[in-house]
Amino acid sequence: MQYENLPLRPLSDTLAEAIVQSIDITGARFRGDAGLQDLYGLGIERCCFSGCRLTGCDFTRTTLVDVRFEHCDLSGVRFDDAGLHRVQFLDCRITGAHFNSTLWDEVQAQSSVFDYANLIRSEWRQCRLQSSFRDTALSELTVRKSCVDGCDFTRADFTHAHISGLDLSQAVIEGTLFALDGLKDVKVSRDQAGALARLLGLVIV
Repeated sequence: MQYENLPLRPLSDTLAEAIVQSIDITGARFRGDAGLQDLYGLGIERCCFSGCRLTGCDFTRTTLVDVRFEHCDLSGVRFDDAGLHRVQFLDCRITGAHFNSTLWDEVQAQSSVFDYANLIRSEWRQCRLQSSFRDTALSELTVRKSCVDGCDFTRADFTHAHISGLDLSQAVIEGTLFALDGLKDVKVSRDQAGALARLLGLVIV
């Protein structure tokens, strides 16, 4: 999709109008500061947010389809119970954001920071992620056919996550929390395997 060809519209005014009229937002590019906007339940399709400040916005139960966020600040944003379909996060700051019970469907995240975010009970489906998830809550996460090469999961919490078949061999998992039964069929490197064994209290002789 050619996001560059979308018409540029005023960010805050467009969001405010969509909220008041309960209409979806489609086919537009945005820049600037959104202000504190409650977008609960809205639909956003074929849009590009470039260099936008969206901190404090609430996207709870929104549906985003073919949406790109590039060079945006989404710190503390709420995406709880949202549906993200073919959404891209490119070089974005998303620290402390909330993604509780959120569906990530074919989401791409490149050079973005999700540190301290909450993704409990979310699902990653055919995602391609290469970003930082340091100190992130990923408990009860379900991962299906996704690539996380280059991700940094330092001190992230994967307890009770469903990650069978996930390849973590090219990710950073220093100090990452796993449940022993949650590591079935997970792929790790030899160095990672030794560190995991020590973390789980195993004695290698």
